[in-house]
Amino acid sequence: MMSAPAPQRMFAQPAAFLAPLGASIHALRREIDRIFDQAENTGAAHQIRLDMIETDAEIQIFAETPGIDLKDVDIEVCDGMLSIRAEKRCERDEVKGDQRLAELAFGAFERTLRLPEGVDPAAIKAVLTNGVLRVTVPKPPVVKAPVNKIAVTRV
Repeated sequence: MMSAPAPQRMFAQPAAFLAPLGASIHALRREIDRIFDQAENTGAAHQIRLDMIETDAEIQIFAETPGIDLKDVDIEVCDGMLSIRAEKRCERDEVKGDQRLAELAFGAFERTLRLPEGVDPAAIKAVLTNGVLRVTVPKPPVVKAPVNKIAVTRV
């Protein structure tokens, strides 16, 4: 009686033929993750780039706001948080002879920072000059707890 031949393996490892597909899937997943990360970072509100300088008396915050009008800047303080929001709106529509150039540029920008404890929101000042927003936050006076000296006696 003749027995049926045993099935032969085509690959040394059972999933070896899937290896190229696996590498492609991993590459696809990395690309999808990169696209979603980029979409999150360039979503409804981009972060405003900031520089901060702190002295004993104040904190100065410099925010890049090129091409943003004063009316499109909003600064608020709520629950100890300073929020800077700005929106850029720019439309360009030029006609020269038989050529037309139409261009739109827009975007929302936002940044929120925690303020030191005790800052007076009414004392905060902001100035917009040549595409740079300067926010000056006066620091609250440092209140030192009173020190009570205790006399030591001999018994």
